Amino acid sequence: MTSVICNWCGKQFETLPHYIKRGGGKFCSTTCYYKSIKGRKPSHTGTKMVVNVGKKNGNWKGNQVGYEALHVWVKRRLEKPRLCQRCNIKSAYDLANKGIYNRDLKNWWWICRSCHMIIDGRMNNLKQYSNIKP
Repeated sequence: MTSVICNWCGKQFETLPHYIKRGGGKFCSTTCYYKSIKGRKPSHTGTKMVVNVGKKNGNWKGNQVGYEALHVWVKRRLEKPRLCQRCNIKSAYDLANKGIYNRDLKNWWWICRSCHMIIDGRMNNLKQYSNIKP
């Protein structure tokens, strides 16, 4: 054990030498430690964090991305309206593509489930809706 003086209250206390080697053993208790950092700004304040997002990321695939990943990417960037962008009657549930699968947000819209099924041609597969045209 090594005798050390607390950096906050000045009290002498005993600590293990390997704590001091690792940069610890400066405070006699957690209470003194927390009192010493109160009001101090974090060291990273005011610095910009470098983040590998988008084209800067090594795993970026551009328009060669898969179905799910592309939908997640578009959902983060395209605001969801209250009503369907096709019929303006029902709530919008589905993120639908207008034909070209890429990252251009003009090729995407939020539509209700029934409009989505009509546009995709899935509604014609249901017998009770076979007379509805897209």
